[in-house]
Amino acid sequence: MNNMPTKVWSFKRVKGENEVHCLFNFGDKEVIVTFDEQVAGEDFKDLFNRATSGSIESVKLKPWEYNLYYKN
Repeated sequence: MNNMPTKVWSFKRVKGENEVHCLFNFGDKEVIVTFDEQVAGEDFKDLFNRATSGSIESVKLKPWEYNLYYKN
């Protein structure tokens, strides 16, 4: 799902109309990761700040940082 599978773990889970996209940087360096399929998008929210998220083509993750996006 991403261009750095040995450093960034990314996956999605879907159940009915509920969906969550998870991004984890397991490295000790900042990375910019790109995805080969859509991450988040219309109706998704960032779990931590509840902000609406658009479609994400790439994201910068600090060392050990993670992001979670959901829709329900």
